[in-house]
Amino acid sequence: MPITDEKIGEVAQFCNEHLALKQPILSKSYYYQSLPICVIDAVFSIGVRYSGVEKVVDNFCSYIKIKKFRDRGSNFPEVKDQYSVNEFINDYSQVDSADLANNVFKSRQRTSSRGGILKADAAKQWMHVLSRYSIDNFQDLNTKLGLEAGELDGLEQDIRLIRGQGSGISLGYFYMLAGRDNFIKPDRMIMRFLRNRFGNDRISVADAANLIDALVKRLRRDYTYHDLTVRDLDHAIWNFQRSRP
Repeated sequence: MPITDEKIGEVAQFCNEHLALKQPILSKSYYYQSLPICVIDAVFSIGVRYSGVEKVVDNFCSYIKIKKFRDRGSNFPEVKDQYSVNEFINDYSQVDSADLANNVFKSRQRTSSRGGILKADAAKQWMHVLSRYSIDNFQDLNTKLGLEAGELDGLEQDIRLIRGQGSGISLGYFYMLAGRDNFIKPDRMIMRFLRNRFGNDRISVADAANLIDALVKRLRRDYTYHDLTVRDLDHAIWNFQRSRP
């Protein structure tokens, strides 16, 4: 999908004028205390209002009595202060997914209205995939993501094999929640903004990451947002678009 350099400049100007970029502040959800909470948020956030996701996360943390957030802007908590992936597996791998949905998450949402599985089941499967790749906490994931390209191809393929995860949208969002600055979540808010601003309904999810990256580079160059990240712009667009039709 060709987009002219002129159009990139035009949309970057719009972003400069209308988005909260001068002091981008990520929401509290980008500072969860433990990695399994990132999985739960990423899985349950697709296709629903975010207020519902917040309730699911609240229900889980209250049920298991764990801390939900670390301080905004802080680094990863020490490993001993995190609820780990393997702790989740030990606590819930033998629990029926329907019981997990009813009693812990208190949500029977499915990954798709047609042939989808319970999101509770999808979350359990995510945890098992992470465990197979020896990812138990934020530090483990950060180490894995710091390896050479291709090291996580198997993990990403396995996540995409979970029913309802094939698009990779949840995966990119999971990486964002887990502290990575170079991923986006091309959900309906981001896609609506890009299609409206570029005047092209054919912009695909695959195009979105390249367009956001191009906008960040232009904003850094032309408007001196030197520290602006892809994740910052994604979040600013989402906040702008969520209150608009």
